[in-house]
Amino acid sequence: MIKIIQISINQMVSNLYLKSVQRDIEKKITKDMKCDQKRLDMVFKEIESLKNDKTAALRLKIRGEIQDEEYKMLIDDNSVQITELNEERVTLEKRLLHQRKNEDLQKLIQQIKEFTQKPVLDKKMVQKLIERIEIKEDGNPRFYYRFSDHYMSSFFAQ
Repeated sequence: MIKIIQISINQMVSNLYLKSVQRDIEKKITKDMKCDQKRLDMVFKEIESLKNDKTAALRLKIRGEIQDEEYKMLIDDNSVQITELNEERVTLEKRLLHQRKNEDLQKLIQQIKEFTQKPVLDKKMVQKLIERIEIKEDGNPRFYYRFSDHYMSSFFAQ
């Protein structure tokens, strides 16, 4: 199994040395970050809209234009949606903040270069590089590499 992991990582590393591949990785990371930022902006707008709906519903209830049961259903539904959107907002903000703080691509390339210069694959290194291994129906392994960043993980998923 260790030999298969070494071959897999060496194939990945040989591709990383190509400048064009590095540019492709950077483009994908930038694209993913833009998508996340766009979604984050939409989440903020949706939350604000739902809050406005809650305020409007309260006004309708005060005027007696909707019944208590209708008001409660509307408020409960909006509260659930706001909670879900806030959870998504936190996830997006964490990913974007993490990406902005770190130069994960350069760190990853450096770690892999170090590994290829001293290709000792012990238990500690496997745990550092591999998140999990699945065996496909045909018996071949599928490696999920452990990278600290959502963007990097999605690029290298095999």
